[in-house]
Amino acid sequence: MINEERRISERISDKSYLIVRGAGSQGGAFTETTQVNDVSSNGISFLLRNPVEISSILELSIGELEEEARRFTPTYSVQARVMSCISTGKTMVLFRVGAKFEGEVHPLENVFDLELFSQQLQEAINQDEKQR
Repeated sequence: MINEERRISERISDKSYLIVRGAGSQGGAFTETTQVNDVSSNGISFLLRNPVEISSILELSIGELEEEARRFTPTYSVQARVMSCISTGKTMVLFRVGAKFEGEVHPLENVFDLELFSQQLQEAINQDEKQR
């Protein structure tokens, strides 16, 4: 028996950084920094420490981490609906999330004061690293 995944579009491996905001499966709000596993024109997958409910909406900021400055520069913002959330089964519990983009992917340069937004996201990254 062949096990074929049914995808609307081809996925591409991507190691961009991601700030994820949403509500965990226990109902509490969270902000978490992670990396993209893969992305397509219709969706994205990534790992989270917080489990999330199927069909919940997450706010995603996608961008690059400037290694030398340890500064996150977001370039896109999008909402995504959780389609799957599966435990990786590893010692450190992580959840592989598959999400479908909802609406348009927005370039941030035209939406936000990028410098201010970058500072706020850097604070989120620092907060996230303190929790590790």
